Amino acid sequence: MAYDFKTVLRSIAPLAVLTLGFGCAPFGAPHITLHPSRIAASNAAGVSAGGMYSSTTTDPEPPGASDVNSSTFSLPYGEGWARFGLGQGQLELRASSNAASVGYRLDLVGSPSLAVALVPELGAGYWSTKQETEISGATNSISAFTVSPTVTLILMFGGGAFYLGPRVGFQYVSLTSEDSDGDQTDETSAVWALGGALGTILPANPFDISLEAAAYGFFGSGEAETAGGMAVTDFDQSGFLIVGSVGIQLSAPTRPAAAAAIE
Repeated sequence: MAYDFKTVLRSIAPLAVLTLGFGCAPFGAPHITLHPSRIAASNAAGVSAGGMYSSTTTDPEPPGASDVNSSTFSLPYGEGWARFGLGQGQLELRASSNAASVGYRLDLVGSPSLAVALVPELGAGYWSTKQETEISGATNSISAFTVSPTVTLILMFGGGAFYLGPRVGFQYVSLTSEDSDGDQTDETSAVWALGGALGTILPANPFDISLEAAAYGFFGSGEAETAGGMAVTDFDQSGFLIVGSVGIQLSAPTRPAAAAAIE
């Protein structure tokens, strides 16, 4: 299947823009917005921006230890995507500031009144930070690597007038922190996320605009090792996140030449 140079360039551009900065993805899913294309098996590129709030509770063992509560608000939270018609569906590349994923939208049912699609995807991300105190010279560095498979079911009514996107995701996180004394803590966690998005697509010329709200609950467990494994702490993790966003498709959705010829 061939794509012209302008289509490829226009599709990759939003991915490059979104990797420059917008908010970090929380536990549970590297990409928490959906903003699907209203036309199946089409080429499309776009970006989304909005606000995200998450709340997390970490419950260390043994019982009786103090819980740790944290919350995060990110404004703006944004993502970019490039989609290419492939067969009866779409190959999707998606990126945010610290995560990227590849997925495929498999259309199961397609009609003007109802479209049903299944979207499995695999995401991964990495981030690191280092803090240094000027007077004491003390330093602290943290790095994390995440891997997350996600499955989404898209239910689109009236050609995008209303859509639902229930999702289930799993995220594995490996985090390492080290202070200026050389003390290192290695932490791993496995988190499940359940939830979804709902929204509407407003067709416009020359691009579509989508309005969306999403909510997820997440839960899981992990383990932290310090002093070379001499001290081990198990913990449970739970929380929720909500996000509201606006998606803008940077060009009118088009079908690949091969698909158009078949039709």
